[in-house]
This record gives sequence, structure tokens and C-alpha cells, in this order.
Amino acid sequence: MKVDTFFQNFELLTDAPNAIDKLRKIILQLAVMGKLTPQNPNDELASILLKIIKTQKEQLIKDKKIPKDKPLPLVVDSELPYEVPERWQWVRLGELAKVIEYGTSEKSSELGGDIPVFRMNNIRDGKLLFDNLKYLSAKIKDLPRLFLQKNDLLFNRTNSYELVGKTGVFKGDSNQYTFASYLIRISLLSEYISPDFVNLALNSTYFRQTQIEPEITQQCGQANFNGTKLKNTLIPLPPLAEQKRIVEKCDRLLSICDEIEKRQQQKQESIVRMNESAIAQLLSSQNPDEFRQHWQRICNNFDLFYSIPETIPKLRQAILQLAVQGKLVRQDSNDEPASKLVKRIRTKKDILIKEKKIKKSSLLPSVELEEIPYSIPDNWVWVRLDDISDIGTGSTPLTSNREYYIDGNIPWITSTATSQEFINSADIFITESAVADYRLRIYQPGALIVALYGQGKTRGQISQLRIAATINQACAAIVFFEAAEDLQVYVKRVFEKKYDELRELSAGGAQPNLNVGKIKETLIPLPPLAEQKRIVAKVDRLMSLCDTLEAKLKQGRDSSEKLMEVAAKQVLTA
Repeated sequence: MKVDTFFQNFELLTDAPNAIDKLRKIILQLAVMGKLTPQNPNDELASILLKIIKTQKEQLIKDKKIPKDKPLPLVVDSELPYEVPERWQWVRLGELAKVIEYGTSEKSSELGGDIPVFRMNNIRDGKLLFDNLKYLSAKIKDLPRLFLQKNDLLFNRTNSYELVGKTGVFKGDSNQYTFASYLIRISLLSEYISPDFVNLALNSTYFRQTQIEPEITQQCGQANFNGTKLKNTLIPLPPLAEQKRIVEKCDRLLSICDEIEKRQQQKQESIVRMNESAIAQLLSSQNPDEFRQHWQRICNNFDLFYSIPETIPKLRQAILQLAVQGKLVRQDSNDEPASKLVKRIRTKKDILIKEKKIKKSSLLPSVELEEIPYSIPDNWVWVRLDDISDIGTGSTPLTSNREYYIDGNIPWITSTATSQEFINSADIFITESAVADYRLRIYQPGALIVALYGQGKTRGQISQLRIAATINQACAAIVFFEAAEDLQVYVKRVFEKKYDELRELSAGGAQPNLNVGKIKETLIPLPPLAEQKRIVAKVDRLMSLCDTLEAKLKQGRDSSEKLMEVAAKQVLTA
């Protein structure tokens, strides 16, 4: 694919995930390969430009305005990352710089001080940002030597692996700002070199992959790249006039990227807002006519609302919300009221407690009117989870005691397992002696497992056992006995709907967590058993449709991404 063809179809390629970021990288790569702008045979050769730079640099050394560096190794063909136009030349960065030096190690602060200090957080997307600056006293020993001059480049030498090497050009006033020691100043002979072109080169994919990443060192959890290595890096040097043309073309194309990205973000945000508004109106409907009206609006705009994967989670939550409000399926007056079901469950639970097969729970408060979040059909009832189930937890046998783990054959489940819809296996097994010593309960298939705490999105997740297993203290197990075992799937759906509520309930502290008490007190809107089965069947069917829709949308994005990759490869190798 020719470069012109690529840019004529610019916007057609932007539907892929992270397409704009990829386009920006392609633009930079084309720029430093000499494929973005045409070469002009009247431009002065880069080799002549390099001789002028060398002469000027020697004069500055002779005048003692800059220190003399050790000679840099000659550039050999085996080092070159790719071919450049014949009027260009590969050079070492140190050949183009008056000085390459580290910043000040003096401690800066947000309060006090006269001189703003650029730090590694101020470099982003190839630019130097003037926000969140800290300050130093003007009396520090490093000044005036480390004052930034206009068109200096700042290179981030210490950071996380993926951020080491980010670079930006200083466009502010000279002798007003300084920079921290995690940055390296590259002061160019800018009369002969475009600092903006060098910045493009230093931020390009080729430079990172061939010059930075192979030389990064890791120390104390941070990645490092020193000034000596930076001087030895290779960059392509075009004639000065072409450098300026490249920078101008890049700026124009990157500006178009920014505009496209902004339009895409606005479009996506608009779709998300419209979908959320339509769903909120549907869920707050006060009567059947209002419900039908709002549902029709969603149907009429379905192709728009669900044209992006980001709106599908809201649709899933709406389905669950309608399910637990009694709005997803019709009520049947012939169904046995939920109150009778609860009565049978409580009777069975009392018998099991009397037979000492389960423990008696502490008396929980009755469901108060002010606790009830929404109205439910007349033949439903609000209950606490502990009213219709038996809830327990687990423990962690001493990990240093090999007797508890070696040759263990009893599955031991942690909160990590709740990321799966069903728990079919375990990563860790414990022995019978561990179960006995820690009085661990072995929960049977069908029990629901809720994550009380854990990393990331773990807390509040729910899964269902398909194996007999014990659990650790980061989980709660919800067991349904004979009279209540048909409630398992419905209650699981209720907890999926309550995921965000449970996480909010447990927010705060160094490690936010739920506890068994909170799980026991959870309010459940309980329908008649027959209606539960209809609800579960309808939810399963609708969730399957959501899965299919989401898969198609993601497949479309994957196809766009492959198209982008093919186009990028063709244009970069043309």
C-alpha cells in the first residue's frame, strides 16, 4: 500500500481498538524512515550538515563553552535498523548535542521555592506539560548551570519499563525552569537541527525497539537508561529543510488524529449516555404503559445503543434489575405465594438446627420498610438471605505445615476462583488432618461461593461449586438445604445484580472487605418458586443474546484491528 493511499483511507482504519494510538506510531515511523514527505534534490546533504555541526561543536569546545567528550564509535552498517533515503545519514545522538546531562537531585516541593522543576510525570505523548510542577530555591548550587534553554529536549531515564525513554521538547522561556535528576537534558545545536524532528525520532517505535529496550537495566523495581548509552543511540538525520517539512507534516497529521479521537470519544460518550438514560427510564417506570413506552424507545434505537461493546454491561444489569423487580416475566395468580415457600424453608431449617446438622444463627433484625429499595409484586416477599439458607466461611491451614498440604486430596477454594461462573476444579488441595484441625466444612456441589475480599474486581463476585470443596476465610459459602435448593440459580442472579452494591457496602479501609454478617443480612426479593424458574430461564436466554451481540461487536473490532495491522505493514515496507 502506498503512503498516499494509506492516508486517503485514514478514517476508515480508526474503528480498530487503540487505532488512533497506532496511527500516531505509524506516522512517526513513516516520518523517520523518510516516507512521509518527498525528498528534494536541492536540499543540502545531511553529510554536509553533519560536517557543519562537527565544526561548530569543535569551536564550542575550543572556546570552553562545552566540555570535550570521549570520541563516539563510528557507525557501522550492521547497526543500522533500516534503510534511509540517500541524502540522509545515520548519526549518534551525541554527535548532535552540545551537552547531554542529568538534572538536579535537590528535593523539590509544591510549596515554596522560586524555580519550577520538570519531573518525569511532566512528559506525556511526546510533549512537555507545564502542569503539576514542583519548585526549588533559586539559590541551589546546580543553578544557573541546569536552567533549561528553549528547545532543549528532556529524556526520562528512570521509570517503569514501558515509560523509560519518553521525551519532550521544552518550549518555554530560557533560564526560568530546571529539571529533576530522573531526566536527561539533550541540548542540541538547534541552529542546524530541528529539535522537534529529533523528538519525533526519539519517540518513534524504531528508536524504542532498537535503541532503548535492548539497553534498559532493571534495578530496585525500576528501569534505567543512562546518559552514556543515550549518547551512543542512533538516529536518522535528514537535510535540515526536510526535517522541517517532516515536522510540519507530522504536526498536521497528528492534529487530525487528535480531532478524530475527540470525535470518536464524544460519539461513544453520547451513545453510553443515551443508553444509560433509556435504561434508567425503563427501570423507573411507574406502570405497564410507561414501561412499554420506554421499552419501545430502546427497541427503536437498539442498533445505535448497542453498536459498541461498552454498553452491553449496562444491558446485562438492566436485565437483572428487571428480573428482581418482577418486571421480566408475567406473574401467574396460580403460583404458590413466596410467603408459603419461606415458611417451609424456615420449618426445615429449624429441624436441621434441632438435629445439630447446621448451627443456629444469631437473630437478625426484621426487614424494615425503609430498607426496601423498590416495590415487588404482591405474591413476592422480602427476606434476608440467612432466612432461606445456611451461610458459612472457611480458613487457611498453616502453610508452613507440610502435613496439611502434601498429598492432599480435598479441594481448597480461595476468592480468586469466584471469577469463573462455576468452580469445577481447585489449584490447591489440603489433607484430612487440615480439615479436622481447622474444623473446616466441606461444601457440596451447588453451594454458592461469594468473595469477601481479594484483589481488583474480586470482592463481591459469586460463583457456584460443581465439586465438593472447602474454602478459605476470604469466601462465604451459601448452602441451600432440601426445601430451598431450587433457589440457588435465582439467588446467584440476585447477587450478580447486587455486585456493585456489595462492593460499595464494603468500601473503605486499606483492604475493603465484606463479612459473613453482611452476607447474611443481604435482602433478597423472593418470587414464588415457579416464577423463579421462569425468571431464570428468561435471564439465561437474554444473557445468551447479550453474549452473542458482544462477541459480534468484538469480532468486528478484531477485524478492524487486523486490517489496521495489514495496512501498517504494507505502508511501512513499501
